[in-house]
Amino acid sequence: MIVIFSFKLSAQTSPITRAKLKSTYIYNFTRFFEWKNQGTKTEFTIGVLGADTLIKKELDKLALTKKIGNLPIRVISFKSIADIIYTEILYIDIEKTPEFKLNKKDKNTLAITENNRDLNNAMIAFFIDANNKQKFAVNEVNIKRADLIMKSELNDISVRQFKISGLNSKLDEEKVSKWKSVFDKFSEAVKNNSSEINLSKNEAAEVLATMDANKKTISEKEERLTIQEKTLWYQESEIKTQQKNLAEQKNKIDEQLLSILTQEQKLRLQEQKLEVTIQQNKAQEADLEIAKQEVALQQSKINSQKSVLLNQQKDIDVQNKKLITQLGQINSQKTILYLAAFLVLIIATALIVAYKGNKNKQRANALLSKQKLEIEHQRELVEEKQKEILDSINYAKRIQYSLLASNKLLSDNLPNHFLFFKPKDVVSGDFYWGYKVVSSSAVENFILVTADSTGHGVPGAIMSMLNISCLNEAINADKLSQPADILNATRKKIIEHLLNDGSADGGKDGMDCSLISFDFKNKKLLYAAANNPVWIIRDKTLIALEANRMPIGKHDKDSIPFTQHEFDLQPGDMVYTLTDGFPDQFGGPKGKKFMYKQLENLLISISHESMEIQKQKLEAVFKNWKGDLEQVDDVCVIGVRI
Repeated sequence: MIVIFSFKLSAQTSPITRAKLKSTYIYNFTRFFEWKNQGTKTEFTIGVLGADTLIKKELDKLALTKKIGNLPIRVISFKSIADIIYTEILYIDIEKTPEFKLNKKDKNTLAITENNRDLNNAMIAFFIDANNKQKFAVNEVNIKRADLIMKSELNDISVRQFKISGLNSKLDEEKVSKWKSVFDKFSEAVKNNSSEINLSKNEAAEVLATMDANKKTISEKEERLTIQEKTLWYQESEIKTQQKNLAEQKNKIDEQLLSILTQEQKLRLQEQKLEVTIQQNKAQEADLEIAKQEVALQQSKINSQKSVLLNQQKDIDVQNKKLITQLGQINSQKTILYLAAFLVLIIATALIVAYKGNKNKQRANALLSKQKLEIEHQRELVEEKQKEILDSINYAKRIQYSLLASNKLLSDNLPNHFLFFKPKDVVSGDFYWGYKVVSSSAVENFILVTADSTGHGVPGAIMSMLNISCLNEAINADKLSQPADILNATRKKIIEHLLNDGSADGGKDGMDCSLISFDFKNKKLLYAAANNPVWIIRDKTLIALEANRMPIGKHDKDSIPFTQHEFDLQPGDMVYTLTDGFPDQFGGPKGKKFMYKQLENLLISISHESMEIQKQKLEAVFKNWKGDLEQVDDVCVIGVRI
């Protein structure tokens, strides 16, 4: 027997909605069937062959929230017929797998097909009728062959549409026969791949009218069932949540009971310890009472002994008084003799000391005169040597200053600038140096170097002369013009010069510096820096340009090349280069370092002033901060207005 019934899908329904409703109907079919081996199963499987991925996805979603006979659902996708394994439900799209044939020997598998023109090759088949309506048919013969038990409610649903259309409760056999005849003709036409179905217009209209009349009623009932399912699912979720909360509350109560039991055990243990302590205190009190009695007895003995000693002391005092009286008489006579002898001794000693003192004074005066002459001679020698050293240092200063950037060179190339240069001693380890570069394309750049050589004073000055020589050689001899290339070459030359300086490490001296190349025509600044900062202040905002954290000299990073940067300048920008002498100077009310942050704020506050005023304010702040303390290092700050 084949029965047929429809559900609310049309050709215009979206693919996602179609897949969702089909997956729901596949799940709902399980309510009307029983599998003989269902009691031995641990899960319920649904196989999908040839169907689109939307149906598989919707079935996977459904499996997350639904169960069949209290069993979890697992959905399996088969690529071909050869991959099929046993599943309780097998869903097949015949259009994609036309070679599929129902194996009538297979048991306990419900086969549901789509696009199947041969209804004998299915148990439940989805198809589209002549009016482009989605329907499905049930083949009870094949269902029974698979040992599946179909509940009578499924037949009731399939014929309910005829009851609603006006048939009596026993069904009109004539109309049922007429409907069966119509369906048999339709099935035969589908089976023979006929494109035309020769149905009687009146008969077809009657069947379609009956089906359309019931579509709305069935749809409403399906919607109510869906709402009820959702309500039940939400209720089930709430029950699970409540069960979880109850379980958590039970665990908390168990923990509290366990805590109370533990506290009771602790209290019992403390009571036992307290009882033992009380007993020990009672024993100690008894011992203390005995000890008190012994002390009282000993005190009584001591008092008796004191009484005897007092009596003896009185006798001794009487005897002492008698002896003192006798000694007084004897001492009066001895005292007179002793005083006379002592006076004679003092006079003799004084005479001897005076004589020796006079002789020593004469010798000391002679020695002092000789030493005074020697000191005068040594002072003259020291003053002469000091003059020679100062003359040499001043001459070294002239030599060093001749190597620095001249005022004319700076003024010609940096017309709007200031220089605050204050060496710690006469000569300096800090230096400033400049060079005008003219490229082959006639583009003129000006290089400004602000550097801090290792050390200060004479050693620092000698090191600065070596550093300047290496810079000059890198630019003139090696014909280098890019800042990073110049620093790399200078570092190599310094290391080579100091390699055999006699130290254990060999050539670890050098300098920290910033090298800036000004391209005023294109308003660009090329720079490379070794530890020393380069600051640009624009509209009261300080921009710190990045420097490499390594010196120009021998270092554990001396194989890493220096990085070259480019910065776009704007009219009014203030460019500052400096060494660490200013921020490292100790002073102020607490004798602490000036620090870079305070110097940044100072430069921001004066950046709008003229070059001369900026220099004057820097000098005044440095002097006030240093106060009476010693200058700790050379100081060099250069400012350039763009």
